[in-house]
Amino acid sequence: IYTLSLHDALPICLRLFIYLIAIFAVVPAYAWQLPTSQIQPLTPERILAQPSLNGELLHQLHWTSDGTRLAWLRTTAPAPRPSTPGPPSPRLSAPPSTEIWSLDAATAHSRLLVSAAQLVTALGAAAPTSGKQDDDHPSSPIHLTGYAWSPDGRALLLVTPVSLVWLDLESGHARTLFSGSELAGAELSPDGRYASFVREHTLWLTTIATGATRRFTPPGFSELREGEPDWPYRNELGLRSAYWWSPDSTRIAYLETDDHATGKYSLRSADGRESPIVYPLPGTPLPMVRLFVQPVAGGPRRAIALDNVKPGYLPRVNWTPDSHQLTVESLTRDQKSVDLF
Repeated sequence: IYTLSLHDALPICLRLFIYLIAIFAVVPAYAWQLPTSQIQPLTPERILAQPSLNGELLHQLHWTSDGTRLAWLRTTAPAPRPSTPGPPSPRLSAPPSTEIWSLDAATAHSRLLVSAAQLVTALGAAAPTSGKQDDDHPSSPIHLTGYAWSPDGRALLLVTPVSLVWLDLESGHARTLFSGSELAGAELSPDGRYASFVREHTLWLTTIATGATRRFTPPGFSELREGEPDWPYRNELGLRSAYWWSPDSTRIAYLETDDHATGKYSLRSADGRESPIVYPLPGTPLPMVRLFVQPVAGGPRRAIALDNVKPGYLPRVNWTPDSHQLTVESLTRDQKSVDLF
């Protein structure tokens, strides 16, 4: 038990006042207009639960190619479990549900584009029969990690950690393009004909029309990554993927990252397990990175030579809008100088 003087209590009151202002500033206005039936009591279990106290998370906003519609993922929390004797538990009775909503830019009217039930059906069909599942919800389907509009806005590419699914928005029909092993960095080509992704440190292409999947780059492995950023590029430089489609969808530029000479660093988790990561300590070699361009229709890849490049990183690559040139940033190791090629 503590006794607070007025002098001690004043800063606490000010902080609480600031917190209240922050909550009103960040929670959307419509959250304060919910019907009474939708308002849940604030409990310790609800405070510790995910998603956040707003009850929903809006993320991954994507425009259609013509800029007429905006879509986003909306994740809502289910009702907490009924109270039972014993210590309180913050776990929910079911995993949060995800929906895809869209907004018409001309009318500002929003509507449900893909329901949670539709996503469960589409992604559940693509889920492998074996593999690691969520420990808290072992019966939950594979969760949606990303999506992309088709160029005509009539379909969506749905992305999970282990599958790609093509969903026709008009018919509601879902078709599995790829399933079975962990993938990352999935993208849809600008013309909508291909889906690209990294699997086993190698860049792959799937034809949307047929579902045929082929390896696009030479085979990669943990110390030689094709189109996939390693730990420093992913965590220090913020690269989600290390390949870039040309706007006309005829070529792909990608990085080949060689970590053979790069040092390893062990991360130890709270349970004592250690996992090595590629991490160049001061004075040790950096990852050796080369830039390639390869035609999608077939043919050899071509190495891009950058003149007078200082030792360091290639953190950013982009095509010019006409697909005729690449722009490449070269960052020195001390991160004090950037050259644009």
